[in-house]
Amino acid sequence: MYKKIIIALFLVFVTALYAQDPEELTKEGIELGRKQKYDESLQKLDESIKLYNVRSARTLHNMGYVYELKGDIDKAIPAYEEAVRRNPIQIPTLERLGYLYYTTGLFDKAVATGEHVLKLDPKNQEVIKWLPDAYKQKLIAQAKAQVEEPAKEEKKPAKEVVAEEEKPQEKKRVFLATLDGMSRTGYFLNGGGFEVVSDNGIGLNMPNHFFIDIGPFDGWEARITTGNRYYGALMPDVNAWMEKVEGLFNAGGYYLGFGVLGNHHRSGKVFGENTHINDYKLGLVFGFTQDKANIDIAMYPRLILRDGENSSGKTFDADYFDFVYTYTFDKYLRYYTKLTINEFYFFDHAIPVCRYAGVYDFSIGVILNRYNELTGQKKLSFSFSLTERMYFGSINKDNPYAKFGNGQGWFGINTDKWTKGDPFSGFRSLSHVFTVGVEEYVHNNIFLYQTLGFELSDTSEDHHEITFTLGAGVEL
Repeated sequence: MYKKIIIALFLVFVTALYAQDPEELTKEGIELGRKQKYDESLQKLDESIKLYNVRSARTLHNMGYVYELKGDIDKAIPAYEEAVRRNPIQIPTLERLGYLYYTTGLFDKAVATGEHVLKLDPKNQEVIKWLPDAYKQKLIAQAKAQVEEPAKEEKKPAKEVVAEEEKPQEKKRVFLATLDGMSRTGYFLNGGGFEVVSDNGIGLNMPNHFFIDIGPFDGWEARITTGNRYYGALMPDVNAWMEKVEGLFNAGGYYLGFGVLGNHHRSGKVFGENTHINDYKLGLVFGFTQDKANIDIAMYPRLILRDGENSSGKTFDADYFDFVYTYTFDKYLRYYTKLTINEFYFFDHAIPVCRYAGVYDFSIGVILNRYNELTGQKKLSFSFSLTERMYFGSINKDNPYAKFGNGQGWFGINTDKWTKGDPFSGFRSLSHVFTVGVEEYVHNNIFLYQTLGFELSDTSEDHHEITFTLGAGVEL
């Protein structure tokens, strides 16, 4: 059942449309007209005109630019205006046209053109060089006009001024969804060579991930994440499925929200028998954006709804922490630093003992973007990251309910062993992970992404691992 749902969603996301040549569309339109299929014929001819306009707009832009270099601004502006008429989203032309409006004193047109560019490209670096002064000059011109106009015009006021100053805003995304799956191949150091690594899960026995971000109402946002998560080459079979639901409120560059995290264990490798146990956690989500920097924090601590002395039988406890710092240099380059912690505790309360496994990821990465010259839309992204992955674990801890300092979690710190020279008794191994990824928009709102990862483990462990992730998404 899960396999069919995931395959169906994947097919929906990867559907893309490809444009034909204008001449081919014209020929098809004529042929359909001869066959008396008039509506279809008109549709083909209309598509041909649109494609022709997009191509001719580039030529008109070049013509306007040559006039501009020649110093003939009176001819450059009409050429740019005609290019924009044929292709209203040709950003390089809009940038030049808005600038010429500004330098020739046409401040109303300059402001309108600059705002249009910012709607298409909220982080555009060209128009912001002159747009603030264009606003100022427009307001000065309006103030002068009001002094010269009759008294009835004096009541038009500051409301319009405020509206003008608040106009350039980023385009709000209302929907984002992604779906991906991962293949794992291990290189085993004991002479086994390359082998496919299976990952126990509910549904597909492979890591997979489904994510939805919805923000239809101003200031409110909801995120849903689910799948068989991948925790690293050396993590034991601790979690077969997870789901996370978060609600957030945004205000003035800050957001705050709450969430519920569910984890589901389905394995016989922990207790010696096939055990199905679940854990749910409450969490806090917080973040803010300031200038070019952005911070996102998610905390689902073990201490909220924690298993303890009053529990019975066999239980499962988990916690999760995620910290991401992103700095955007410009629309072409972005840098990020990330810390992610996943920890799992398994209790046998009849004895009582605890088994623990945890993984800490410290990552840095860069993302490079390319854009369509005509439309200004992002068409390709390339990413690279380096992760230092630390594995922790301990078996049959005889003090299972300790909150801190017994080798479980908290970087494996054990306060009882400080004086014996082994404070980090829970530390198991360190790996180095390299990933490269490519994301490509195959349509205005549909994109595909692929990520190739290499995890180099300590030679004391049994294998290294190669991962390949293939996914698709839609953004509206």
